[in-house]
Amino acid sequence: MTGEHLYILVVGRQHARLMRTDAVGLADQVRALNASITERSTSDYVNDAYRLYTRVLAPVADQLTRKELLIIPDGDLHTVNFETLLSKPDAKDFRSNLVIQRYAIAYLLSVTTAVQFADLARDRARGVLALAPGFTDELKQDYLAQVKDSTLIDRHYLDYVRQPFAVITARGLGNVLSAKVMVGGDANEKGFRELAARYGILHLGTHAEMNATSPMYSRLVLSKDGQGVDPDADGYLHAYEIYELDLRAQLAVLTACETGGGKNDAGEGVRSLGYSFAYAGCPSLITSLWSIDEKVSSEIIAGFYAYLADGMPKHEALRQ
Repeated sequence: MTGEHLYILVVGRQHARLMRTDAVGLADQVRALNASITERSTSDYVNDAYRLYTRVLAPVADQLTRKELLIIPDGDLHTVNFETLLSKPDAKDFRSNLVIQRYAIAYLLSVTTAVQFADLARDRARGVLALAPGFTDELKQDYLAQVKDSTLIDRHYLDYVRQPFAVITARGLGNVLSAKVMVGGDANEKGFRELAARYGILHLGTHAEMNATSPMYSRLVLSKDGQGVDPDADGYLHAYEIYELDLRAQLAVLTACETGGGKNDAGEGVRSLGYSFAYAGCPSLITSLWSIDEKVSSEIIAGFYAYLADGMPKHEALRQ
């Protein structure tokens, strides 16, 4: 994206085609689409999803002859879930016109990183590590019992909503994929740091907090102790801490809300929690662009893992 133009490069097996289109007002259309999805406004969504489709996919639709698309977005398009775009503005039957019905889509940070990750594939670890604190009353009481100075109590931590379905999903992975499961008080930062490099799939079912001003301080919330001494036990896994890890995982699944969102830096893309996992060496990520319902997201992810266990590729398993 430039100030006035959007350049769309389509690369196929036999040819490549570059097209230039108008980009004026495109950022506003992206924000409108995401707002209509967040607000669950069907009529606005249909209009916004179709308008954006006509801007970014319709001009090259005749070139997209394969079932799979690998999309490398730029600028505000980093915050677009292309699967939600509509090829027709039909409000009565919009589901049949969703782009997800036509393509299995995966997103790349860049061509360069895709090639680099491919070269590292031979060194990938195996197995699944699943963490889900759950934030039960028992977990919070255990934390309070360890705090010796009441003035140091993290009141914000006590307000996190319980996540029973996230715990159920994590435990289910023990059966489906023979995962190492850490729930409740065991789902802590220190344990994650010690074990993360040994596993090929990292599953974190928890809360997340985005910091739009300082993305490196965005964080995933895990269980914590009340000693207040060990920084690895403070209950927060920050983006800058993830950058420091040396991961051999092939996939990280972050079911917390808005883990795919973040600050857009020119030439770098959106710096999100997901971005930090990629920097640490994990090539594939499943993240969320919006606030999500815990029960629904758990059902989606459980289905994803079932397809994955059957040998389906990651992006196709998520699509299904």
